[in-house]
Amino acid sequence: MIWKRAFVVLLSINLLAAIGLLVWVTSFPKPSASTVPLQSIPSGTPANIQMSIGDEAINAYLAYDLPRQKDLNRFLQSAKVNFSNNWKAQLDILFLGRVIPFDMTFLPVVENGNLNLQLEQSSMGGVGLPNRLLFLFFERMPWPNWIQLQSQNDMIQVNLSERPQSPFRIRALAYNPRTRLLTLEISIFPALTSKIS
Repeated sequence: MIWKRAFVVLLSINLLAAIGLLVWVTSFPKPSASTVPLQSIPSGTPANIQMSIGDEAINAYLAYDLPRQKDLNRFLQSAKVNFSNNWKAQLDILFLGRVIPFDMTFLPVVENGNLNLQLEQSSMGGVGLPNRLLFLFFERMPWPNWIQLQSQNDMIQVNLSERPQSPFRIRALAYNPRTRLLTLEISIFPALTSKIS
């Protein structure tokens, strides 16, 4: 089940990165008839964008992209997240021709640019699952090296600082349960040499 949560997290990060890139590209000034001397930009200077995203954007992306994921369609019919004081992931799993609801509730904690997801509870088909049992399953799933499990604390650590930083870096800045928005900083490293002429 952790792979499903990881799938939601990874899709969310990809969505944020795509939106950040779109915002960055559309922020370039429009060409004008007057010539203005361009200043040189150091090649290592990133463009930093702060972005707040809610569960509606993530769910819209999941509804769009999940049907296109042929490997997941065999066992995952739908996925949805709901932001509040805690985060709820609702999955519909296909098992032996039946749809079984699988729900997980996490407490999100932003720490040092990373996101920790503390598992509060989970259920399958309306029956509660012990956290330890779920983490036994999670431990057998393939995870990228920047997502780590702390089964003794029932926590999934999304270490964005250990994620590959090229061509963009993502840092979690804050989660506001009142506005239900996760704020991220996306740093894009342009491939510029020393001067624009």
